[in-house]
Amino acid sequence: MKKLSLTALAAPLALWTLPGAAADVDAGKAFAEEHCGECHYAEDWEGESADDIAALLKGVKTGDLKHKSGEPKEMTDTDIANVAAYWATGGE
Repeated sequence: MKKLSLTALAAPLALWTLPGAAADVDAGKAFAEEHCGECHYAEDWEGESADDIAALLKGVKTGDLKHKSGEPKEMTDTDIANVAAYWATGGE
């Protein structure tokens, strides 16, 4: 019974961490260039971690952080992870 309980708890945890691990840098570059590239460049974020960038983008998405456009951005959690992964590369 204990094995089943631990397995039942471990599976959702593994799935919960999967989206962060599966960030697609190329998709992040494409999204950033299309939606953010007028003002923001990957080089601006060099040295920042993807987690810190993602937290910032989530704040913009929810409206907790003000954005120059004045409107929260339409970004999925996947978009956020991908853009954060791309920007964390510093454009390389």
